[in-house]
Amino acid sequence: MLFYVLVVLIRVVSTRFETIAPSHVKLWDFVGGLSPLIGAIVVILVLRRKMKTSLFGTSVTKSILTLAVPFVLLGIVDYKEIGLCLWLLFVYLLYAFFEEVGWRGYLYSELIGCKIIHRLLLTTLLWFFWHCRAWQIGDVGFFALLFLASFGLDKLIRDTHSLILVACFHGLFNFYFKCLSDPSHWSSIVCLVITIMLWLYIWYGPKVKICWR
Repeated sequence: MLFYVLVVLIRVVSTRFETIAPSHVKLWDFVGGLSPLIGAIVVILVLRRKMKTSLFGTSVTKSILTLAVPFVLLGIVDYKEIGLCLWLLFVYLLYAFFEEVGWRGYLYSELIGCKIIHRLLLTTLLWFFWHCRAWQIGDVGFFALLFLASFGLDKLIRDTHSLILVACFHGLFNFYFKCLSDPSHWSSIVCLVITIMLWLYIWYGPKVKICWR
């Protein structure tokens, strides 16, 4: 599979440069995160494949609201370094978007005809080995986590076709667990719960028709 060969090759090269140039480790990690996006673009252009998903999916309005919610809520919460928090949130969402174009964009479209359980297992396996460093190969807990993530994200992309939505879920969890996981940040936990509830309401809540008079 050309897509996965490109994805892994770019990831391996970026990881190699992390050890050669440790002062730029974050830059090369970011380049590694670009690999699913690059792989998807190359395969789509070269092999003329088509994705069954899109940036906004079934609703432009809902996708824009989804993207706005976490930034608005973080802006309301009184953090001492709100500018830094918003910047980090943007970076994590962007990084997640790079991944999701490949995994829930191109790969999902290629496997859409498979049984759900087969698609989930294959996606999780490919995602797991792409993420893994040598010492993580036998990490069953990490594999289980990725399988649960694949299950949830597959459900979301299947229902909405929105890459923005799955990238927001993916990026938000990474952001909170890596940046705001301190239990003393109780407000961030509340913010996370409210954000998820609002996202689910936006996409799965009752439809309200607005009449302009």
